[in-house]
Amino acid sequence: MTTWRRWFSALALMLVFAAAASAQRSMIRGKVRTPSGSPVNNAIVELRIGGSGMIGQTVTRNDGDFAFTELEPGTSRQPGEYEVSVNMGGFEPAAQTVRFDSNNSMKFMQVVNVEIIIRPKVDAA
Repeated sequence: MTTWRRWFSALALMLVFAAAASAQRSMIRGKVRTPSGSPVNNAIVELRIGGSGMIGQTVTRNDGDFAFTELEPGTSRQPGEYEVSVNMGGFEPAAQTVRFDSNNSMKFMQVVNVEIIIRPKVDAA
């Protein structure tokens, strides 16, 4: 029985460490809308970190929703700051800066919700 208990304890400890490691990842989820509040589907949403190159890209669903997962939330010395930009034919590009809470000393998963409004392009006459 002691061998069984040791094996079970080791497995339980591994599961706790795995859960803690996965909890360090965070998520940005959002919705793209027009000024009238209508959701925008098939808009291209790009994710950049700290003003550098693109690290992710997705397309909004029929309800205008998008999500980026498995993101680093940052630390008190280096906050997790991302830029979410949206491009859609016939609309002006839009961008929003998203920052994770840098006071999250336990490094629990954070979810930041954003809503990005894109405006129709005005034809220059």
